[in-house]
Amino acid sequence: MICTRRTFRALSLAGPLQLGVREDNLASVKRPLHSLPKNKNIKFSHVHVVNAEGKLDPLRPLSELLVAYPRKEFLIQQVTVDQPIVRIMDSKVAYEKEKAIKRALKAAEKQQINKEIQMTWGVAMGDLAHKISKVRAELEKNNRVDLIFAPKKRQAVPSPKERDEKVVEVLEMLKDVGQESKLRTLLKSHLTLHLEAKPVDTT
Repeated sequence: MICTRRTFRALSLAGPLQLGVREDNLASVKRPLHSLPKNKNIKFSHVHVVNAEGKLDPLRPLSELLVAYPRKEFLIQQVTVDQPIVRIMDSKVAYEKEKAIKRALKAAEKQQINKEIQMTWGVAMGDLAHKISKVRAELEKNNRVDLIFAPKKRQAVPSPKERDEKVVEVLEMLKDVGQESKLRTLLKSHLTLHLEAKPVDTT
């Protein structure tokens, strides 16, 4: 059966769950749809379709779906990273939605401000907490942060091992809000972490 947009809205594909794929696990494996495979690029030979009720239909051959839902009218979109789960969407609606997401991301990128925050290698715990709170505040505003570690006058320069331990400690304190946006910059005893806010899941 080949579906048209008219029959698609009325089509019900409800069915039981198979292969132990749990619906309550969907949120934990989602990522932005535009980065996941579509149509014939999906690697699974059989897939579950998310139906209109948000439940998973029984496994169906992907080849069967590709025939039933022509690419000109429909988009078969994988919605999880490592499980055979797809949604079937109106291709025009999906295209406009993806364009809107890209525009929003581009606009947000333009609005980003690059902040520079410095701390010494031997920073005391109280000062470290204060610096981390400043970095966190900027990342939560979706600003980029260059976090610069530098030696203090008359203070011993840390060894590479000590330097790495300090960087790991700081990144661990920020892992819920930020991530490195590019390779670290090391200039003599000065090291810069280039940080950005963690991307928000748009699904």
